Amino acid sequence: MKKLSLIFTDVRFSKIFILGIISGMPFAILYTTLIAWLNHYEINFATVTILATARMPYSMKFLWSPAIDYFHIPILTKHLGRRRSWMFLTSVGIASILYYLSFLTPSESVFNRILILSIIIGFLAASYDIAYDALRIEMIEPEMQALGVAHATLAYRLGLILTGACAISAGQLQGWKFTFQIMSWLFILGACLCLVIQTSLETIKHDGGFFLETAKSFQDLFKRKHIILILSTVILYKLGDAMLAFSGMKFYVVAGFTLVQIGLVVKTFGLIATIIGSYVGGMIMMRYGTLRGLMICGTAQMVTNLGYIWLNHAHGDMRVFLITNICENFTGGMGAGALSGYISILCSVKFAANQFALLSSCSAFMNSFLTSFTGTLVKIMGWDTFFVFTAAVSMPALGLIYILNKKIQTDQIEENNSGK
Repeated sequence: MKKLSLIFTDVRFSKIFILGIISGMPFAILYTTLIAWLNHYEINFATVTILATARMPYSMKFLWSPAIDYFHIPILTKHLGRRRSWMFLTSVGIASILYYLSFLTPSESVFNRILILSIIIGFLAASYDIAYDALRIEMIEPEMQALGVAHATLAYRLGLILTGACAISAGQLQGWKFTFQIMSWLFILGACLCLVIQTSLETIKHDGGFFLETAKSFQDLFKRKHIILILSTVILYKLGDAMLAFSGMKFYVVAGFTLVQIGLVVKTFGLIATIIGSYVGGMIMMRYGTLRGLMICGTAQMVTNLGYIWLNHAHGDMRVFLITNICENFTGGMGAGALSGYISILCSVKFAANQFALLSSCSAFMNSFLTSFTGTLVKIMGWDTFFVFTAAVSMPALGLIYILNKKIQTDQIEENNSGK
């Protein structure tokens, strides 16, 4: 309990929280606010959907994360350190683009300009996340990483609200020029926070050039014992949960719920359950250890998937919808917090930006690829069997964790015996 109280008393967690809000703001702009802005000016929907490309940098950030680890920004790095200097620079860049966008009136003729600027926002936002995740890993002890992730998750959600729901409301009430300028000033405020929030200014020196250091980063990761088991666990751990989440909206409609009911349950109660679950996952990781914590959280998220069979036969009962969705989001938050905490523990401080981006991207890419087949699976299996399948595909990851834990225990015994 003493360690748990640190999330409320340790100033490092407050810093993670504040900087995490900035991390969440760009995604809502790319995902909802820009689309609402273009729809307001009645831009063709087929054209608007092209903006989805602006979110691609989030899933491709491992391609340039080595640069965030290696390159120092003149003057800024000396005064802010490696991580905050990149966070400051990217925040100023996003602020500048948003301020410029405030003077544009969307039309087919300027859409290409808006698209290019949106992609740049995506690139800058993903770069901020690379530096932010690395800073979080550097600041917190390994056993506290999952709780750090939970704090970051809550902050991220608040950032989404600021530039998502709040920005759209302001756009309707005060006009879009005002809205974009307010969002621009929010990022300027974020940049100022990057300046004033103190973190370690230790600059890790690199012995070789950029490509050599990048190779060392990969070597540092892949030379570890049982790395194949570790990577397989990271890739498969959230697969069943991701498949369920991807098909959720379609299922809720088929089950007879209205969009208002879905929004109330999923976006309100489900969101709260996810955030609480991520903290619980962090506490479990801290209490029971990394691999046992992963096993507990993974088992919980697997079991609650089966609750959707109950919902499928509940004939639109809101109470059942509320219970199953809260349970699924709660355990999903546990699993997400546990996995991100585990990935954070795996990263070396020197190469934290590159390694976290690589590992998290591996998990996200595989989940995105395999969940693209969920529609076909539902058509072949039917909903009940599909829900059983989403639970079943979680079992290989749990088996891998069990094997990995046994191997690590064996290694420790052998090390102890050899030391005698």
